[in-house]
Amino acid sequence: MRISSLRDGAIVNANVHTMDPARPVAEAVAWRDGRITLVGTSAEVLASRPAGPLVDAHGGTVTPGLIDSHTHPIWGAELARGVDLGGLTSFRAVSAALRAEADATVRKGEHWVFAWNLDYAALEGRPIRGVDFADAVHAMPAVVMFHDLHTCVATDAALAHAGIDGSETFADESVVVVDADGRPTGELREPSAYNLLLRACPQVTRSQLRDHTTRVLRDFARTGLTGGVVMDGSLDTLDLLAEIETTEDLPVRLDVALWHEPGRGDDGVEEFVARRTDRGRRWRTGIIKLFLDGVVETGTAWLYEPDTCGHSHRSYWTDRERFADVVSRYAAAGFQIATHAIGDRAVGEVVETYRKVGVLAANGAPHRIEHIETLTDADLSRMGRLGATASMQPLQMQWRRHDRSDKWSSRLGPERASRAYRTRDMLDLGIPLALGSDWPVAPFDPRVGMAWARLRRPPGLGGAVFEPHQVLRPAEALHAYTTAAAKALGDTSRGRVAEGMAADLTCFGGDPLRVPADELPELPVLATIVDGGYSFGEERP
Repeated sequence: MRISSLRDGAIVNANVHTMDPARPVAEAVAWRDGRITLVGTSAEVLASRPAGPLVDAHGGTVTPGLIDSHTHPIWGAELARGVDLGGLTSFRAVSAALRAEADATVRKGEHWVFAWNLDYAALEGRPIRGVDFADAVHAMPAVVMFHDLHTCVATDAALAHAGIDGSETFADESVVVVDADGRPTGELREPSAYNLLLRACPQVTRSQLRDHTTRVLRDFARTGLTGGVVMDGSLDTLDLLAEIETTEDLPVRLDVALWHEPGRGDDGVEEFVARRTDRGRRWRTGIIKLFLDGVVETGTAWLYEPDTCGHSHRSYWTDRERFADVVSRYAAAGFQIATHAIGDRAVGEVVETYRKVGVLAANGAPHRIEHIETLTDADLSRMGRLGATASMQPLQMQWRRHDRSDKWSSRLGPERASRAYRTRDMLDLGIPLALGSDWPVAPFDPRVGMAWARLRRPPGLGGAVFEPHQVLRPAEALHAYTTAAAKALGDTSRGRVAEGMAADLTCFGGDPLRVPADELPELPVLATIVDGGYSFGEERP
């Protein structure tokens, strides 16, 4: 299959899953100036004499363009630096990787070591301490980010350079962890704490940030993604995207959620409100992102009852009334609200807050709850009555262990862990469900995401299934990455292959609804079409 870079074109001899109830399947699709003009048989499309190149799919499958409903393509430039520790499960292997990175850093004449994607399990029961990494990095300043982006560990040299001494306090529940003598251990929990360090270390230049962003977005397109929801936006993010579009089109569409942190005051609210309608050719804002808790693994989630270590019993917002006020003000200004809520108490609190302000944003989309890793039956029912969107990432179960030895399971205990990622329960109650990756926390490839939603275990490896009664059917997983993802944004122009819709399409070498889930990550993506032109395809250099 070969796709033209023009905004006009047609595909024939295809297996088109339209996700349109009025015509669920078709053979061909044509578009002009970035909009679909005809969906039907190959003969019908050929008879219409479509503008632009005509492509023979030779039986390939076309779906609406895939959308990652939760991702961090720009923040990743700052946090996903240095050596990728993903997949390393022993402290020895991590130390060897850090030593190799430190050696390379010295050869380049640089002085800081960076690493990311560290699995808590790789510490093999050790506490999180910078001193344990010092020998591997030759006592240089080092920043090691854990896979969840909620915790990092720094060496003493890095802490000293940043002036972090353990006396720091924050407007949220971020913590510089100290030992019994009040000295920082190197563990920095949550962004407000580790941002002190990141601001003091060598910075990513504007040119590097721009290059990183476009490179990552091109990689998105190679996996079939035509859009993503950026969950860490700032005003600088909007300026960066506008800057990129002065010279090139973004490879995918981006909906940018502006991140309101607890320390942001009323002037900051008004500053965001003034930019609510900012947009470019392939990006826009209009969403506010908030955190109501942290993560289970380090005890910063918010649970109805403390975790097995006695933690995870507080909101990330120390002033809960302020959280509710901020949500109300942004909702009144027309924003859609997306709230990070991992623990069951956090989810329940968000449900109640949305109930009070009204669940629908100005664009008609429901407000969103991000992650929802554990959920009570009572709050599941309340979500069903409310109608808020559940934005979830089942592939983050990859760090769980069936013997419950992982930090997530052991801290929650068996009862709460058994209520994990209740995707089937949500669909059965009619709760809107959109899926995503949370990259760089987990792989952004939507084929991997759909496979995890269908299998609830690592694809291709077999083994036991986590909560088998929560698996999704193939069409449901595809729906959550297409139609539901678009509806979650209030976007009526995407998510279906139908006349008048945006020509955002993903073209596969086989049928994602028929290929076994274990083989789905290897299903070839032949082309990715955004706004009628290709972002990835055989003709692209």
